[in-house]
Amino acid sequence: MINVHDINTQRFEAALDLFEKGGLLRFNEARFLLSAEGDLEVQVESTWQIGNVTDETARSDLKRAELTLEYLSTNSPRFNDLIGELPRHICLIHFDGRDAVELARFSGEELVWTI
Repeated sequence: MINVHDINTQRFEAALDLFEKGGLLRFNEARFLLSAEGDLEVQVESTWQIGNVTDETARSDLKRAELTLEYLSTNSPRFNDLIGELPRHICLIHFDGRDAVELARFSGEELVWTI
């Protein structure tokens, strides 16, 4: 995984190379990966502890992931070419430093809890 904050760098291009080969790209706290099924998975960590996540906080965090995806798609032609029209899954996760657990995801505009 390469953590990137700016698209106008060689580091971002290296991150895209890794992403294209199935690696994880992290940009502004959102994680992007191509699933084995050929979908784009966008993960964002909850800004709240697992027991304190509400519909409102989950929607806010998931919206942040959507905006990051939109930014990359609009401002990086290469990223946009890589993801094309792939089905997208926007997921809220809790990461404890070792393992990630999906908490919720958007299905269209609907919030779906997965725990």
